[in-house]
Amino acid sequence: MKYIPTDDTVNVGEHVVTSGMDRIFPRDLPVGVVTEIKTARPFQQVRVRPAANLQRLEEVIVLLTLHPLEQKREPAGPPAEAAGKSIGGTAAVTP
Repeated sequence: MKYIPTDDTVNVGEHVVTSGMDRIFPRDLPVGVVTEIKTARPFQQVRVRPAANLQRLEEVIVLLTLHPLEQKREPAGPPAEAAGKSIGGTAAVTP
């Protein structure tokens, strides 16, 4: 974790959760557990073991912007019933 002032008390074994102050992530989502603290000026260096088992993740999402994303949709074609076959489609998301 970055930017933790040296004046703040952090202990090994403490649970780290989201604050909700950024209005992006809800409050109290588990982030991890503090495993190591190195005192430095003006900020401490705090290492956190993730709450998620990263070896078992199948999908992740990486947000590269805080701006809302827009979905591009395929142009509407004839209804599936009229054509007599099923229509499948995908949506692309662009930043």
